Amino acid sequence: MTGVSERHVAALLSDDLSGDNPPTEFREFKAGQNDTLEGPYFFTEKSAQMVIDARNDWGADCMIDLEHLSTNKDSPNYDPDARGWFALELRGGELWAVNVRWTPDGVERLKSKKQKYISPAFYFSETGEIEELFNVALVAMPKTKQAIA
Repeated sequence: MTGVSERHVAALLSDDLSGDNPPTEFREFKAGQNDTLEGPYFFTEKSAQMVIDARNDWGADCMIDLEHLSTNKDSPNYDPDARGWFALELRGGELWAVNVRWTPDGVERLKSKKQKYISPAFYFSETGEIEELFNVALVAMPKTKQAIA
């Protein structure tokens, strides 16, 4: 793995979060090219296998943090608290977060629209192929050119 990308691929969760049921699943990567302001990243069949294998090897639920504040312990804004938890699932070559369980703060942030996008932090190869998912964050400003539906 040559690098970690934080805040690259984001998805609009929903504009209608007025109810008490925030999303219980969302797509993280579409199959093929995922465009960002920093260039494209690729979710391939090989990516799918590497991401799932790495998560299975780790054996823990995936974490949703806030604005990637859990990724740098040396940051003055470091925040290790989860805003949600989820499992991974492959669907037609895409990577989905499923069985999403939000914390009370995660629900509040979605309902108030303080954040309404998700953004995976991931490792990638020199060619931009996604190799492993670190976590996902709730963010206010994604780096995608177009949100992934």
